[in-house]
Amino acid sequence: MFRFRSLTAKFIFIGSILLAFIAAYITAGYIFTHHMQGEAERINLAGRERMLTLAISYQVKSYLASPQSPEKEMFIKNAQNRISEYEEALYGIRDGSERLGLKPIPEHSKESIAQLNTLIELWENTQKPALINIKRLPPERKNEACGMCHSALRNNLPKIEAFVKSLENYHEKKIKDFDIFRYYAFGFLFVGAVFIVFYIRQSIVRPLWRLKDAAQEIERGNFDVRVDVKSRDEIGILSRHCNQMAQTLGIVFDEKTRLLRNLYEAQRIAHLGSWDWDIVKNTLWWSDEIYRIFGLEPQEFGATNEAFLNAVHPADREFVQKSVNEALYEGKPYSIDHRIVLPDGTERIVHEQAEVTFDESGKPVRMSGTVQDITEIKKSENEIRRNYQIQNVL
Repeated sequence: MFRFRSLTAKFIFIGSILLAFIAAYITAGYIFTHHMQGEAERINLAGRERMLTLAISYQVKSYLASPQSPEKEMFIKNAQNRISEYEEALYGIRDGSERLGLKPIPEHSKESIAQLNTLIELWENTQKPALINIKRLPPERKNEACGMCHSALRNNLPKIEAFVKSLENYHEKKIKDFDIFRYYAFGFLFVGAVFIVFYIRQSIVRPLWRLKDAAQEIERGNFDVRVDVKSRDEIGILSRHCNQMAQTLGIVFDEKTRLLRNLYEAQRIAHLGSWDWDIVKNTLWWSDEIYRIFGLEPQEFGATNEAFLNAVHPADREFVQKSVNEALYEGKPYSIDHRIVLPDGTERIVHEQAEVTFDESGKPVRMSGTVQDITEIKKSENEIRRNYQIQNVL
């Protein structure tokens, strides 16, 4: 398969093939049309030779039958004109004629060329001398003159007919040859079109399908996928970059996964979870540890701010809501302790800390923070405080 450094070169190659086929077909048609046009003119002129032969015979006959008069001179003048036309047409067919719009006869059938040479030889050696001698014969030799004319012209009409027929046969043969050429040209054009379709499919479409499939696999999280395209064009470059990107994403994904595992493990050990509240959409994201702190299975439900407030101890809800509002609308720090009630009724104490993100107009759009279960810490503090009080009493 041909290798190119760019898609532009591929399309230029494909276009060149199509243009070559079209140019060859148009050129062949143009050449054939002009060739056949010349052949048609040659056939018409050869057919005119028959008419001129009969016209010469008629004028000579009229000249011989007429008494000495101006009319007799008119007949001989007409005969001379027809003779000049005949001679011009005869040599024009062979050598070409600008006035008649004919080019010299090209490589033709041997039969036609042989018959044309025979007619020219007949004209030069027999017919033209006979016609010249007829005018010189005295009136009493009229019958002899008629015989000369008949022998020179009319008896040779079949030779002109045969020449015309050979030209017509050659013309028909060329038309059939061109028809065959057109069939072959269409066949080659069809083969070329099939080749182009196959080439486009193999070098452009299939690599793009592979890229699409690889992109879908990467989207699904399969970073081990590789695109096996070795071309040097833009698709090949894109494929290599896609492979490098998949490899890099795989490394980054593995590293991020490791870090997340460590983070989740650290959060689990510290009983510390993170959360993010999109105020505009009113959606709340909790890490898995927060779900565990609230006594829920990780990602058990779609968390919202309302769901969070419902989990807050009823006695602390007003305080929590007031603290949130002060952080959102007064810019106060958000760092509070409050109680929560688990689904089984157990009460826990948590510490929350968060920061608020504002848009350009100062409107709060996001609030992100952490939740830490400090129940055991509070119990320890209370125990220490009681022990301290007991010691003071004693």
